[in-house]
Amino acid sequence: MINIAICDDEEEFRKYALEVVGQICQKHNQPYWSDYFSTGEDLLKALEGDGASYFDVIILDIDMPKMNGYQVAKRINELGIPSLMLFVSNREDLVFQAFEYRPFRFIRKNFFELEMKLALRKIFEILEERRDKKSIIPCIGGEEKIQHSDIMYIMVLHRKACLFMKNDRVLEMRGSLRHALELLDDVKIIQINSGCAVNCVHVEGYNADSVFLDNGVQLPVSRARMKEVKIWIRKYWGKKTKTES
Repeated sequence: MINIAICDDEEEFRKYALEVVGQICQKHNQPYWSDYFSTGEDLLKALEGDGASYFDVIILDIDMPKMNGYQVAKRINELGIPSLMLFVSNREDLVFQAFEYRPFRFIRKNFFELEMKLALRKIFEILEERRDKKSIIPCIGGEEKIQHSDIMYIMVLHRKACLFMKNDRVLEMRGSLRHALELLDDVKIIQINSGCAVNCVHVEGYNADSVFLDNGVQLPVSRARMKEVKIWIRKYWGKKTKTES
């Protein structure tokens, strides 16, 4: 499921964008749900707070009143949300300034359908790669080729990063948790406290200070990381499709 947000102050363009994005996703057999926002403030409200939403793709108009697309993108980057942002505008002179906010693409409204097709095709490839990566891990005792979906969680024990796998195996790596996360480079595996990270696809629930995995393991979440953890958990629980009427 691909989660897509469209933020534009023009209602007519929002409807058009929703239609185009839906047609492209259907053509490529990509399940999706979409949400829409008429202001940058409304989008940020959806991304923050206890009921935070997560979007794989954010289609963001640059030229909006009150809070423009650059200001919204800056806040999204500050929140550490790794959504793929697509800036849209009729003003091609804004493209160079847009690079400062690390967008995935700059889409011209006059060529929206064509350029969105190209952008989404590449995004589909990126998200597919993210879903279930494979890595060769330098474990103690030799290298291991693993599928990321088999990782339940990673915990630092006795100065080793231990990968607790779905088949009850435990793989040990030399180095820190940070080193293990950098080596895996998988957005689904997120740090929940100073010595532990979980694979979001195996999270079944959470409360104010812990997450619960589908094998019955309960792990503590630090207060500083709880907001980010909630966002990622909700991403993998999925959402119902919302369309504009």
